Amino acid sequence: MKKIVLPIILLALSAITTMAQDKLMRISAEDREIRNQEPKLAFHDKEITRLLIPENAEFGMIVVPSFYSERALAYDSVSHMLVTSYVKKSIWNEMTKPFKQNDMSLYKAPDVRKRAVSLNYIQTRKLKTLWNHVISTSEDRLDNKLDGTSWTFFLGDQQAKARHSNNPMVRFVEEICSAVSDSDTYRLEFLIDFALDKTIERMDRLPALDDPVLSQRCRVVDTLVVWNGEVLPSKLYRQGKPPTEYFYQRQQIIVGGNHSYRNALMQRDYAEDYSIIARDHIYEIITVPDTLCEAYLQQHPDKKKNLRRIEGFVKDEKGKAVAHAWANISGWCGGAPTDEQGHFVFWTPLKDNRLDVYCDGYSPALKYEFDTVPVTIRIKPSPYKF
Repeated sequence: MKKIVLPIILLALSAITTMAQDKLMRISAEDREIRNQEPKLAFHDKEITRLLIPENAEFGMIVVPSFYSERALAYDSVSHMLVTSYVKKSIWNEMTKPFKQNDMSLYKAPDVRKRAVSLNYIQTRKLKTLWNHVISTSEDRLDNKLDGTSWTFFLGDQQAKARHSNNPMVRFVEEICSAVSDSDTYRLEFLIDFALDKTIERMDRLPALDDPVLSQRCRVVDTLVVWNGEVLPSKLYRQGKPPTEYFYQRQQIIVGGNHSYRNALMQRDYAEDYSIIARDHIYEIITVPDTLCEAYLQQHPDKKKNLRRIEGFVKDEKGKAVAHAWANISGWCGGAPTDEQGHFVFWTPLKDNRLDVYCDGYSPALKYEFDTVPVTIRIKPSPYKF
């Protein structure tokens, strides 16, 4: 009797697995026909489902296909767990050689790393609502249009594909993947309970250029430069370089920044904050008061204690002064520009005696060692013309 029952159970499990796989692939009739004609695609579909997606997955997303690694994030309705699966060697890569040699005995399924975190009913419902929102709005809203091939979201009999770079849902899912992989339940709770609503809110907004209300009241520019919340002339950001000399003159030093290129979400946020739509680039610069510049320390001489004064001149090969060069201790963000006489001066808490000098049109002088000050550094014209 046991010999009869066991094969029946195995057959039943096999049938259930096949149904689950078929249910999760979510491909159109036209796509299915192409995959049936292309054995490699059909095999990949089955393998990625078998290896990455739990049998009882109700909703989630997969990365397919990939030449590097593949992963999935899916909710298992039986275990009530959010499961992330990751393969370091991609399924797609591992099966390429066997198919080329027409010998599937060469195929070796890659190892899969799985992590899982349990969800309560409310969290599950919220996540499922988000997945549904992504799929149902992808065709109607330009900002939600998921038209790439990096990610595939699935729920029920529907699917949507997402570009990796712009869509906020993709970034949100990556955060969830990371939290599950680290078994960080506190972070996961924060993401689902708070960040999820913000993600949906960001997805519901049209890109700034396509919004009739914003485009009427906003000025459109190619490049937007924002410094500590203040809009600066875009010409200050030359060739992708922050205007260090501009800030030095204002006793400020750059400590951080961000660059976005044609990012619809950033476009929208900055348009709402500053009434300016950036068509291409958005540069955000963060500075703090430069308490090591000469002007500041002349005003606060008591702060010179434990500091060194670095002074010098920058000249070209013919001995001519080079203005607007930037000198700083190697590997340190502080420094100073040269004036019309090629003179620079700044203060530092470091004991390092190596200087870096940069100037447009000249080759940089890197890690120039000196023993005494003032130091004279000679730089050569750059052989590269921009």
